Amino acid sequence: MGSFVIFADASSDLSPDYLKARDVRVLPMTCLSRDGDVRTLTGYEDDDYLVEMYRDMRAGKMYSTSQITPQEYQKAFEPVLAGGQDVVYIALSSGLTSTVESATMAAEKLNGRFESARVHVVDSLSASGGIDLLLEKAVSFRDAGQSAEDAAKKLRALAKQVCHVFMVTDLMHLCRGGRLSLASAKVGALLHVIPLLIIDEMGKLEVIDKKRGERGAIKELRKRFENSWNGQDHRMYAIHGNWPEEAVRLEQEILEKDPEARIDKRIISPVIGAHTGPEMLAIIFFGDRAKLKN
Repeated sequence: MGSFVIFADASSDLSPDYLKARDVRVLPMTCLSRDGDVRTLTGYEDDDYLVEMYRDMRAGKMYSTSQITPQEYQKAFEPVLAGGQDVVYIALSSGLTSTVESATMAAEKLNGRFESARVHVVDSLSASGGIDLLLEKAVSFRDAGQSAEDAAKKLRALAKQVCHVFMVTDLMHLCRGGRLSLASAKVGALLHVIPLLIIDEMGKLEVIDKKRGERGAIKELRKRFENSWNGQDHRMYAIHGNWPEEAVRLEQEILEKDPEARIDKRIISPVIGAHTGPEMLAIIFFGDRAKLKN
């Protein structure tokens, strides 16, 4: 299908039906818990499977994640190149992981071996629904007959326009990831303070505000959306850690501002959820990242 093959990894959240229909290929990633539970996520898990993992997190299970190695990238990409097609891989933000570095190492080796087909690595500067927005654009470029090189160039420009703003209630997950001090996490939990975060221009997490209570935090998500949305692209994602009621509430807030919004509500991949915890909620859209801080 099309002039190149699109790859993502299991930190994305497109539906299995979309992946199959559009031939978007997903590289698996692994979540591991301290009690020896190993979950290999392929991107094709149904919601029941994801809900189970978040129930485990609420019960106290903590997961860590493993990264994809350069060798695994080579194994996935090489058959495509050998068949004469290019690869466009949209990677999890370089500000969050070394995924881009590993994929680039694999691409350099493979591109040195194949002359007629190449791997194009796109740093999404994003996660979850941000990657999904870029994947949908990649599909449209491919289906319009654009080259992999041209598509990758456009995707890198678009990556800078993807805005993520989100809230979390389980502060200990952020503490474990080094985003909050232990003292701040304990005080925040006691006072029911909810931090709001963004993925900044460098693709890194940044805490930008704190609110007391879910309703106030959701109102702030809407405010940040209003400040930074480009006013043109109505395709968006409301991503949550098995928190569907709050995702509906956020959707309603966004629709008041943009009645034409097409919002896909998805459970976030545990590859990302392992670091944010359950009860996280995000709105992801095209806009001006710098204005998210206003």
